[in-house]
Amino acid sequence: MWNGRVVYQRHWHGFYKDMRSDWLRIAGMSGLLWLGSTTLLVSGVAVTPLLASIAFSGASAFVSLVLCHRHRDDVLATGPDISQYIMSVENYYHGLRPLSIVYVVPHTLAIYSGILITVALVTSTWQRASNFLEITLSFASIFIAALSILGTLAYFDAGLFFAVSRVLQSVMPPKAPPTSPIGPGDEGQGTET
Repeated sequence: MWNGRVVYQRHWHGFYKDMRSDWLRIAGMSGLLWLGSTTLLVSGVAVTPLLASIAFSGASAFVSLVLCHRHRDDVLATGPDISQYIMSVENYYHGLRPLSIVYVVPHTLAIYSGILITVALVTSTWQRASNFLEITLSFASIFIAALSILGTLAYFDAGLFFAVSRVLQSVMPPKAPPTSPIGPGDEGQGTET
């Protein structure tokens, strides 16, 4: 992709194809979170977390769509275009780290929106339940809903999970080669019987 001042176009285009599909998925998920938050707000559930959730999900969808538009194939089609773009966003002290932070903003905002919806549901359930059985059943239903949401996210974002694991593996320091049974200073000496 980017090695010093050399651009590998084929890898770059594959990377951005994956990123655009992730951004579009996050925009769709954020739209669903926005719709759910708005519906809960109208029904009278805890107002403050839902307003924050609506703001986070709207911002996530907006940023996702802006990133998709900004990184179209026609804008960054050739090697010189890609090289110019990278040089314009590269920072002397931090390299491309600010760019990587911008690329995950939609994901982060969507996660915060989901957390705030959960907080609103738990708060509303706690305030409205009158006995222990109602509280238990309500929390069980919220737990099952949260697990189904996580399962759906894991199913649709399996590629994202594997991409994160590949990045973590590439960042981790290489493992040391196995040590030989010969101790220091024993090189070249035969075994004694």
